[in-house]
Amino acid sequence: MLVGADGTGSSVRSRLDIDIRRHRYQYPIAVLYGRQRTVPDKRTLDVHLTQDRMLSLIPRTGGGTKIGFPIAVEELALLRDAPEPHLHKQLGEWCPTLDFETLTFGAIYPPVSQQSEPYQGEGAAVLIGDARHAMHPARSMGMNTCFRVADQLARMISELPPGFSEQQVLPILQQFDRQFASNLAPILADNHAAGLQMDTISGNGFAELTGQLRAASSRANVMEAMGLKAAGLVV
Repeated sequence: MLVGADGTGSSVRSRLDIDIRRHRYQYPIAVLYGRQRTVPDKRTLDVHLTQDRMLSLIPRTGGGTKIGFPIAVEELALLRDAPEPHLHKQLGEWCPTLDFETLTFGAIYPPVSQQSEPYQGEGAAVLIGDARHAMHPARSMGMNTCFRVADQLARMISELPPGFSEQQVLPILQQFDRQFASNLAPILADNHAAGLQMDTISGNGFAELTGQLRAASSRANVMEAMGLKAAGLVV
């Protein structure tokens, strides 16, 4: 059995001639790494709506924070070479409530959403991870989703006897593909919608989204459902 888990540009997918649906977002995602002056005991992935763009604050081990936001191509060089005081100034202009002790430039990512079709050729083969379902990093769901899918596949294969044959594993892979389509497709669609929502540097205050959040803020059950959905959990 061949398992292809070799990323968005999967050579396994290319060699097996597996079809793919792909959407390339307009704006690259810039990443900064920093440490906030005050770190709460319970850390969550927070999204800040500035006047023109969204900023995702993703908790890191050791009290650090990963900050992701869309940028224009002409901003790349300025941001990449900017001294730390400039990064603090820019972040403060976007989100005055954020207070970081340290900030460093991390990387630039070209975000993409893509889904590979199930393998239909000869032999037992399957794609997982970004090779199968690359996601927009707006909600930092890609790695956790990959872990869940890999665990699902491992559990299904573990039901087979040691030294299983190709004929024994093929029905398992077909079942895996059916479950993938049923369980993961809605999550991928929701992630893509979030990616499209974040793919702007001229959000004009994000009035519609702000209104939705204000309307939901007084209803704890709605806020909880929105949080679970944002985390990629079906509710």
